[in-house]
Amino acid sequence: MGEDFPYENTSGPMLRGDFLYVKWRVKNRMKPSEYIGQFEDKVDLRTRLPADITNFGIHFVVKDAQLYVYLIPPPGVWPAGALRSTAPATMSAYLKQHQIYPDQPK
Repeated sequence: MGEDFPYENTSGPMLRGDFLYVKWRVKNRMKPSEYIGQFEDKVDLRTRLPADITNFGIHFVVKDAQLYVYLIPPPGVWPAGALRSTAPATMSAYLKQHQIYPDQPK
């Protein structure tokens, strides 16, 4: 529709997909009407997700030209309320622990 949105959410039971395809544009922060670039990424999820993703969350974030994908464990492993109320440093460590794309150095 040509409109920007700062945040979007879809939830509910979903089938386990093979790929995640994301396309986005990055705006010039100094001149919001100008775009720096348009990017896209296709992530192969076949080897990155468990066979059963029941109650898992898949969360993705775009930061400039990089896409990040996280597999969030079911409630009880890390309750959603605790995730929202945690300190930024703890949140960063938590997300890094559950990052499935891009691959992290071993």
